[in-house]
Amino acid sequence: MKQFIITAATLLWFSATLHSQNSNTLFLMNNSVESNIVNPSIGLHCKYYVGFPALTSLHLSAGSTGMSYRTVVDKSGEIRFSNALKRAHYVDYINLNQHIGLLSFGYKLNEDTDLFFSVTEKAYQRIGYPKDALKLVIEGNYKSLGETMKFRNTSVRAAFYREYALGMAKQVDDRLRLGGRVKILFGRAGIKSKIKELDLTTDENTFKITMKSDLELLASAPMTATFDSDGYLSNIDFDNDPMKYIINSKNPGIGIDLGGSYDLNEKITLSASLIDFGVIRWNSSSYRFNQSADISFVGATDTNNASSGVNGLGVIDSIGNAMKLSNGQGGFTTWLPTQTYVAAEYRYNDQISFSFLNRNEFLYNTVIPSFTLGALYSPSYKFSTILSWSYMHNTPMNIGVGITAQLWILRMHLITDNILVAFYPEYSRTATIRFGMNFMFGCPRKGKEKRRVSNHTCPAYRYYH
Repeated sequence: MKQFIITAATLLWFSATLHSQNSNTLFLMNNSVESNIVNPSIGLHCKYYVGFPALTSLHLSAGSTGMSYRTVVDKSGEIRFSNALKRAHYVDYINLNQHIGLLSFGYKLNEDTDLFFSVTEKAYQRIGYPKDALKLVIEGNYKSLGETMKFRNTSVRAAFYREYALGMAKQVDDRLRLGGRVKILFGRAGIKSKIKELDLTTDENTFKITMKSDLELLASAPMTATFDSDGYLSNIDFDNDPMKYIINSKNPGIGIDLGGSYDLNEKITLSASLIDFGVIRWNSSSYRFNQSADISFVGATDTNNASSGVNGLGVIDSIGNAMKLSNGQGGFTTWLPTQTYVAAEYRYNDQISFSFLNRNEFLYNTVIPSFTLGALYSPSYKFSTILSWSYMHNTPMNIGVGITAQLWILRMHLITDNILVAFYPEYSRTATIRFGMNFMFGCPRKGKEKRRVSNHTCPAYRYYH
């Protein structure tokens, strides 16, 4: 167990520090080309654009469904783990995302069709932990005598990969607009846990501790794992040659993005998208660390004068000494963290609109939902600003803002789903920031753009001449 935790933490840290997707607010800015990232049906206002190298789109996000800093530490600085336990759900998750757009290009093929190409470095980390795990660490096993504490929902998943994407957005008719992207992926480093069984039981009379485990940690990274004579993991050495890591093409993958929008009438538009539906096959420097055990420890009794309450960390340490990781062979496959967006927009007039969004992320056979309301002000295709409110990560404390502005050929965007983190970080469970710069060419001249080219034109073309 200790080796499992140390190995997982090491690989997770390695993935997280390579570069450093919540994008609800961005999705609602549907008259800006930047929102094509989360809805591939959004098109161009200008003839073509070129992204600023390595700055075309930067995205960082972090979220926790279970707790914030203030959940654990009160205003006096006192640590209150009991509060964390009260707020915990059956399973909680910590999510991290990092995206760096290296290159991007868009071209308006004709009045109805737009083409897009991009190269992006992406990394994500997901940690799932059950409430029973917190109970063991905080309370020990004393309050769970005679019960079985289940940790099989503990999970670790992370990946760092490069994405090459080719997309198209098309105005099908006056009401309907569709788009999609095909993505070729090359994995750099990945980790995935598979836990079939991980239970701990303490006998209420003898305090005998029994732990059953059957788990596997799958990993692929520029590293070499060594094993002792008995076949158990003894050490991990990481390769210091960055070029082997950067040019690695032995972990291929494929993915797609789909999106669309439909004008019900002149005031109401419905839109939806499916993002990051795909897989990566990990073949290079891949390992399968296996662990299976059924072990028992004699607990405290009246005759041995031991304490009946065993500290949670002590239990983990003791059991960890008796559990080792063995070596397994073969590659493995991981799914991308797929997301769906479904939204409705009401246009108050040509400059102001109000929207509602439901976003779902699919993770470990679990759906993590969020809901967003937005108010958008956009007097022209060169400027948009939005104010949003979201219920995400089990808290309503998420106020988002966004702005896109174009000066001559330079277009910039700055968007966050929760600006409150800048003022009240100790209460926040969500932190996101998205920034980017692009060069726009062949744009409509001032005074020549039209508000609508027909009675039912999708929002992406509201200002195109």
